[in-house]
Amino acid sequence: MTLLVSQSISMRALIVPGTNRIASEILRSAYHIRGVHVFGGGFDSRSAEKMPYEDFFLLPAINSLHFNQILDLVSRINADLIFLAHDEWLLKFKGVHRIGKARVAISSEKSIKTSSFKLDTYTTFRSYVRTPEIYGSIDEVYKFPIFIKPNRGQGSHRTVK
Repeated sequence: MTLLVSQSISMRALIVPGTNRIASEILRSAYHIRGVHVFGGGFDSRSAEKMPYEDFFLLPAINSLHFNQILDLVSRINADLIFLAHDEWLLKFKGVHRIGKARVAISSEKSIKTSSFKLDTYTTFRSYVRTPEIYGSIDEVYKFPIFIKPNRGQGSHRTVK
């Protein structure tokens, strides 16, 4: 009989942004693993107060964030692993597999592109599931009502009604 002895893990993980649903799921998954210390980063400090991070660090919004700010934070907390918990962050850091000494948990560039742009998503999945009709111009529309969405964005951000 072989006896397996569990070793404690010693890892420091950073979740950015640290206050959305994806971050919550990652945090919940890692929370009970002994030796994993989870830190959060982002600009929503009020929401972060409700989450059980070791510590939370304020960062600017993604559109004004610079690589060096993440590198500084990774160095400051001695992070081993970074989870990017929003499609804007994934797109901004696509192709980046390390920041300082920390590994970045990231999907392939093709997956990021497919999930970041609606036209790519619809084209990829059109033969597998129903996808919205795509028109090149208003003159091509043959039935109404329609809802116009931008190629980039989530929820109802930057939509036209």
